Amino acid sequence: LPILSSRTAVFVPFTEWCRLKVDGVEVASVYPLDNGVAPLVTDGVITGPLVWAGDGTLAALAGKTLEGAVAMLDFDAPRLTLVNVFSQGARAVILVGSSRASQWNVARIGEEGPVALPQVYMARETAERAGLLSAEGRIASLDVRVTLRDAVARNLWVEIPGRTNVQF
Repeated sequence: LPILSSRTAVFVPFTEWCRLKVDGVEVASVYPLDNGVAPLVTDGVITGPLVWAGDGTLAALAGKTLEGAVAMLDFDAPRLTLVNVFSQGARAVILVGSSRASQWNVARIGEEGPVALPQVYMARETAERAGLLSAEGRIASLDVRVTLRDAVARNLWVEIPGRTNVQF
């Protein structure tokens, strides 16, 4: 069967930089998340104390001060929500997850809120190695710039000839 194709001009996100520092020390392997249709740009460094926010529910946030904070959330939590942490004043979110993260379930979280909000993702192993899971109160600095670039996408398909008047 011949392979058919078509080309389409598209925009693709390009990470120019994504930097997380904790108490001035850079933490490697942090990835920006899409914010619906807008690429992530922090427009300068976002700084605030780290706060572990669990699954982001109001019960998990009880007694925590999120105003001006960089909240860390458990990406693997079954009831994960971002709305509460931002409504209580968090400046950015770090989603800490495992290998279950895919482009599809990460994108769903990024589109939860009504506006573009600063969100990054890091593997749990990275967070553990950097001591971030017990870093409550340490100062985090986040600086991200993602732009859209022109690209050409290519769709591929095959046509499988059929027959008329065939019963299955």
